[in-house]
Amino acid sequence: MQIKTLVSDAFEENTYIIEDNGSIAVIDPGASILELRSIIANMKSTLKYTLLTHGHYDHILSAMALGAPIYAHENEKRMLEDSGVNLSSRIGQKIVLKGVNYFKGDKFTLDEFEFYHTPGHTAGGVVIKTGNNLFTGDTLFLDTVGRTDTPTGDPKLLQKSMKVFDSFDKGLTCYPGHGELFLLTDAYAVNYFLR
Repeated sequence: MQIKTLVSDAFEENTYIIEDNGSIAVIDPGASILELRSIIANMKSTLKYTLLTHGHYDHILSAMALGAPIYAHENEKRMLEDSGVNLSSRIGQKIVLKGVNYFKGDKFTLDEFEFYHTPGHTAGGVVIKTGNNLFTGDTLFLDTVGRTDTPTGDPKLLQKSMKVFDSFDKGLTCYPGHGELFLLTDAYAVNYFLR
């Protein structure tokens, strides 16, 4: 498995391109569509999925343009289909995602990807595990968590969502929505919200 990270210039958001067994999945495509297409075109694999940890505009800017099936939690439907809720209207855009494949429940599996519902930053936020890698979106950073003062955010729900990390191997490498990757064990050492 190979993981490439693209950091958007405008929002410092991390877009992840995962290549494994001839297939490509893109997680949170907030990077430039031109840059994404260029990288994918130079890979020997086929783009199969676009996977979303949540629906804020900086994580979904290129989702429709990629043209791959999009997967997100059903509780994120309102955000993905309303530019006011996903906040893209604040930057002068109206991003609306159509034809999204919504899944339900606390856990969902798609091939080698496991989705765990972690509401709080947004209502339909998830973390995505594959192999020894955990894509935490804006749910978890090394030393803090995502903000809860935007539409569908809920600090009490986010605190409850922190319990999901107790069930994971602490040796997992975490790929956050912003900032550098980290080991889950290191987050437990410094992150107040995991105590």
